[in-house]
Amino acid sequence: MNDREKIIQYAKIMQTSAGKILEILEGSNESFGSASDVPAQALNYEPNWENWPDAVPGFLISEPTPSGIKKRAKAVLDMCDLTNLRGRQFLDFGCGDASIVEEAKKRKADTATGFDIVEDWKESEDVILTTDYSLLKQGYYDTILLYDVLDHAEDPTQIIQQVRELVADKGEVKVRCHPFTSKHANHVYRTFNKAYSHFFLSTEALKDHNPLPVYRMTGVIPTEQYKKWFNENGFEIKKEQIDRQSPDPICLKNIPREAIKAIINHEDYQKILEIQFVDYTIIPR
Repeated sequence: MNDREKIIQYAKIMQTSAGKILEILEGSNESFGSASDVPAQALNYEPNWENWPDAVPGFLISEPTPSGIKKRAKAVLDMCDLTNLRGRQFLDFGCGDASIVEEAKKRKADTATGFDIVEDWKESEDVILTTDYSLLKQGYYDTILLYDVLDHAEDPTQIIQQVRELVADKGEVKVRCHPFTSKHANHVYRTFNKAYSHFFLSTEALKDHNPLPVYRMTGVIPTEQYKKWFNENGFEIKKEQIDRQSPDPICLKNIPREAIKAIINHEDYQKILEIQFVDYTIIPR
């Protein structure tokens, strides 16, 4: 296909897809959008996956073996400066397999509790695990971990409100945010390790890879949205750390600029695409 034919094909795509893009962008007044297909899919654009950059370097991908799971739990607590939990009342809100809760107890937490909406753990006598929010103690936990939860939840503000009810007056919350701008926001890198796959393939298309839902923010910088959520729900930020990685040149070169703008819907879309993770320490106000 020569350059003229490419231009004609792209013009046809833009013409037929413009209505779909507007429908997606104007369909919600909220800055936190749905997990439905994003505008790049409306453009019917899909990369050549064979030559597409990885979402995660291969050497960083660990297998979900028992030893690998324990290693990850240790790494998460270390990264959050939670090496010594002696005497603390620890809660992992969104605990998954509860491996971090188990590790917290080994680090001498007075109580180690895990909560999630789905039971995905083995029962243990040493820790408290529940799917029943009403069983959690309000104003009790002086150390709460909220790790990679907010960006995969339909109502992140409700979660922050619940955490505010649970944290002790002089407690703190360690939050890891994983915005939709991350190269591997949908967590499918173990079986489909392609950067920004959630921009082009729907949850249905990726169902064999067990993706997490990815909710996108429209017209805002993710860090500004996080700050707004925390501030409006009774927290102040003690520490913020942003992990940035420049998008691979092949991504910016091959994705139509209009598609990226439609996804991000912000004039500084290239800068926003650099945000991979954001870590916070927040305290009750």
